[in-house]
Amino acid sequence: MSSLPALERRRRRALERGRVPAPLLPLLSRPWPRASQDVRDVRFLAVDLETTGLDPETDRILSIGWVPVEEGRIRLGRAGYAVVRHEEVARTEAVLVHGLTREVLARGAPLETVLAALMPELAGSVLVAHESSIERGFLGRACERAWGLRPEVPVLDTVRVERSLASFRRESRDLRLPALRERYRLPPHRAHHALSDAVAAAEVMLCQWREISGSRTTRLRRVLV
Repeated sequence: MSSLPALERRRRRALERGRVPAPLLPLLSRPWPRASQDVRDVRFLAVDLETTGLDPETDRILSIGWVPVEEGRIRLGRAGYAVVRHEEVARTEAVLVHGLTREVLARGAPLETVLAALMPELAGSVLVAHESSIERGFLGRACERAWGLRPEVPVLDTVRVERSLASFRRESRDLRLPALRERYRLPPHRAHHALSDAVAAAEVMLCQWREISGSRTTRLRRVLV
């Protein structure tokens, strides 16, 4: 993953060259945060995708959920959730786990419409995800297919943060989201639902900040991928 200064240079260069597709302009219209900023002064957007599998080339996005974190607070009133329209989806184990029926998927929104709604929310923000390879891979590939450009955004991965904390304390930790919530004494959540998982990851992130620095300042550079 590129550093924040590198991401910012590329953002500016893309705008200067006029090579940004119109649907991606809202995403790139605001500068990325600075690595030296306190995390409580940075806007984060926790995002979760439910998909038919793990391969962005062959699998499909079923639903997307997101919730902003501003000033160290989760803004549930501004959360978003969308099911992606699919006329035909095989009843695989992955689809059944997410509880999305064919009828629900048939009434969903086109993927480009959902992506276009997500882009302004990500502007100037750090994407938060639990095991972010899914979100980065699928969102990047979907934007590339839709608009010919794979945007890069800053990422905080709660799995990587937790792994770093465990290594520092020489501990072995279960990195699954339900296990981390139990460790941080958070209540059980509805797993395999995009919005619920996004909120769950955001709550874990806030607990990780407290473990890193307590009430002291946590610089953004300490928590990014």
